[in-house]
Amino acid sequence: MEAGTEPRAPFRWTLKRDGIIAPDERLPWPQTIAVGLQHIFAMFGATVLAPILMGFDPNTAILFSGIGTLIFFVIVGGRVPSYLGSSFAFIAVVIAASGYDAAAGGPNPNLAVALGGIIAAGALYAVIGLVVLAIAVAAQLVIELFYFVFFETVWRGRSPGKWLVGLGVTRADGLPVSFGASLVRNLLRSVDVLPTSYIAGLTSMLVTPRCQRLGDLAADTVVIRYDRPLAAPPLATSADGAVPHVGFPREHLARLGPDERRLLRQTLRRIEPLAPDEAERLAARVAQALAQRMGGDTPPAGDAVNHLRALHARILATRSARP
Repeated sequence: MEAGTEPRAPFRWTLKRDGIIAPDERLPWPQTIAVGLQHIFAMFGATVLAPILMGFDPNTAILFSGIGTLIFFVIVGGRVPSYLGSSFAFIAVVIAASGYDAAAGGPNPNLAVALGGIIAAGALYAVIGLVVLAIAVAAQLVIELFYFVFFETVWRGRSPGKWLVGLGVTRADGLPVSFGASLVRNLLRSVDVLPTSYIAGLTSMLVTPRCQRLGDLAADTVVIRYDRPLAAPPLATSADGAVPHVGFPREHLARLGPDERRLLRQTLRRIEPLAPDEAERLAARVAQALAQRMGGDTPPAGDAVNHLRALHARILATRSARP
């Protein structure tokens, strides 16, 4: 892996000897020290000159500038190389508000008049930063929420990403996911991501039988994999290849619509791998439902599988006999 592509721990920088130095990189130590000394002179104006012009104690300004910089480094994990000095934007305002004579020098006797405004400006900056952060987080949540809820609701539980990897979301009972269920499971993404990197959601998936994250548990949904359907095997007409004696008049067959004929084909395919008794029970239920639809007699006990195969053969024969 190339340098600079691995995740970097806080307060560690990748050594780079030439080219553009990124925020997560550093020069060799001799050059780093030289650039650091240069930065000290560059920050002298903001840390020492600006406080002198406003009548502040330079020692106090340097002390709290250093404390503020250390706190800033801890908050950003050392990822933003910046030094917090004074702002020249305050010089004219402080001098005007306190009536300080910068040319005379010395401590500012009316500094208390300006301190309230400085604190208020700092508080306003913090509020603006929090508002911008809240708007950005809210916008991200709305976009992500709308994206997933929209696609999962209108596209059978699949977003474009899930579709590409063959996944989808359904209700736990196998029915299509509803708008409310999709909304709940995606709202709880903010809980699944806690404390970081989806640890809560991954833990829930490891301990639940159906690998459900917390959002899925609350919404009673499950993520499933859509396997590519296999080619349907050919259907046999009967166990020995011959059509049984049962007859099906054309007027009875005409009462079977596309859904009933699809049910017949799917049932015949489904019973192929089953044990004979299980296949007979399933075939008997379907044969009874189709018989009620057609208005004919139900098959004799123990002959439901052959009855369905005969019915399917009769449908195929009727279709091929059409002019």
